[in-house]
Formats: sequence, structure tokens, C-alpha cells
Amino acid sequence: MATQKIQDTPPNDGRPVRGGFVAEKKTQAGAQKNMPRPVTKPKDEPKNKPKPSVTAPVEPTPETPVDFETAAQEHYGAYYAIIKSVPELGELIKNAVSQKWSNTQFLYELQQTSWYKTTSSSTRTWDTNKQLDPASAQQQVDNRSATIRETALNLGVSLDDATINKLSEDSLRGAWDTQVLNNSIGAEASKTSGGMSGLRTGFVGQQLKQTAADYGIQLSDQTFNMWVDKVARGQENTKSFQQYALNTAKALFPSISTQLDQGLTFGQITDPYKQTAARTLEINPETIDFTDPKWSKAITFTTDKGEQRPMNSNEWGNYLRSERSLGYEYTNEARSRAYQVTSGLANLFGKI
Repeated sequence: MATQKIQDTPPNDGRPVRGGFVAEKKTQAGAQKNMPRPVTKPKDEPKNKPKPSVTAPVEPTPETPVDFETAAQEHYGAYYAIIKSVPELGELIKNAVSQKWSNTQFLYELQQTSWYKTTSSSTRTWDTNKQLDPASAQQQVDNRSATIRETALNLGVSLDDATINKLSEDSLRGAWDTQVLNNSIGAEASKTSGGMSGLRTGFVGQQLKQTAADYGIQLSDQTFNMWVDKVARGQENTKSFQQYALNTAKALFPSISTQLDQGLTFGQITDPYKQTAARTLEINPETIDFTDPKWSKAITFTTDKGEQRPMNSNEWGNYLRSERSLGYEYTNEARSRAYQVTSGLANLFGKI
């Protein structure tokens, strides 16, 4: 019996009526699956749709990390270390991070800051290293403190720990040389009466006294104290005092000016006279002071024409034996000569 094919009869609205054999229904379903889907028109958004909320920037606090500081620490670590102590650099690095400066631009802007222009290279280096490696910096301070304490004691002064610590850090920060450091130690010592007294009796005072003696000059307490203070503060030094002593000696003893200008000291010039006096008077040469007028006659002899010159050997010997204040008559040589004279006179008159 033949199979009857049933036809789909379209309805009045044009849509197909479900029917037919199974095979044909599957074919129609596959065709519908491959047909393009109708585009859905988006719905109109409400006019007053709320905007996403924006969180206001949080001011940096010790407890709140800040993005620019974290980035700065990674990229500009050496300078970041002193941000807290130099606000100007903090602002600079903030701009560098936010504006993504190159290293070249950052270095240029850094060199325009007041901090860079008014701070020495050694100071910048010290400040940075102190923040990056405080342990090593403290070790340097401790080592410098030991040196300062020893130097102060050699100068005859004692400084408290706070003063020594300040001098240590200042000297490292400023890269002071030895002379500047010694001057600073002296300046600190001279601020107190005890420190000033120590300078006078210590190394500085003894050095000035020796130089004065070398050139045969005597200093009043006022002049001596003035020089000690100036040398300790660095306003003068031992060389300038030596020049002062030389000029004073030339004014006091014009007869030996040429020898002084040749580099001989007063002590070297007068030493031959001293040794002769010591032998003649039978005394310790170290007790002879040629700044005393009775001894300085050796180099201040005045001729009949009013000219000053050093005595010759005969003149000096006669002076030593004739000047009663020198005590020649009490020497063994004088007694021996007296005995010889007495014996000669006795023989002359037949007494012996």
C-alpha cells in the first residue's frame, strides 16, 4: 500500500503548520538552526545611572604606605633615604615617579635644588650613607671619636663625650683635613677656662714657649695667652708665630739679623757664648738665659762709635771675669789664679 505524503498547509498568518514525516521535520529543524538570529535592540539605559565611586587620595602617614614612596625607594634608593630629612627632595622624587622622568632628567632637576647647590659633595654622600647604612656610619663616628679624644689629650685638654661626638660627625660630614680638625678641637677647648688653661700648659703652650726661647724673646702673659688662643682656633699657626718671633728677635738684636735671616735660631747663634760662659764660670750651661741682659751683652756689645755687634772671644772672656754679678771670683779657676798671684808676690818680697 502506497504511503500518503501529507503537505503542510500554511496558516493565514504565513507561519508553517507542524506536520509531515519525521525525516522532513529534522531537515526543517536543521535549516532553522542555520538561519541568522534576529538582532535584539538594546534597552535604553536610565538617564540618571549612578557613576562608579572614586576613592579620594589618602594623605601619607607613617602607617599608610604611599605608592610614590614605594616606587621611589626602588628606583631612587640613595636619594629616597633622605626624603624625610629634606622635604625638597621628597617633592622632587614624587614628581619624578608620577611624571616618569628619565635618569638624565632626574639628575638635572636634582642639581637645580637648593639642597644640591648649598650642600657639599662630601656632605651629600655622608647624609645618604648614614641613612642607607647607619651601622657603618656609626662605626666611622666611633673611630673618629677615638682619634679626637687622643688628639685633645695630646693638646692638654679634655672634652666631654657630647662635644667629641659632634666634632666626629661634623668632621666626617665635611671631610675635614687634620689641620681643620685640630683647630676645631682647640676652638672647643678654648670655650672654657679649664680648656684654655690646658692649652697653655699643654702641647700648644709648650710649643710656643720653645719657639720664643729659640729666638731669644720673652712674652708677657697677655701676649702669650693671645697667641695660644689664636693658634688653638686656627686664626694663627706655629709658622706664623715663628715669623713673629723672628721679626721680634731681629728688632731686639740687630747685630745678628743676618744670621737670623740665614735660618739660624737665637739659640744656635748664642750657643758658643753659652759654652764658654759655662766653662769659665763652672756652671751648668742650661742655667744660662741669653734673654737676660747680663748674658745678652755677648751679642749687644756697643763700640765707641755707637755700633752694636757681637763680642769676639777675648771680649767675651774678659767680660765674664770682670762682671761681678756673674761670680767668677768664686770659681776654682779664680782661686787658683789668686793663689798664683799671692805666691808670686810673696816670692817677690822673699816671704816664701
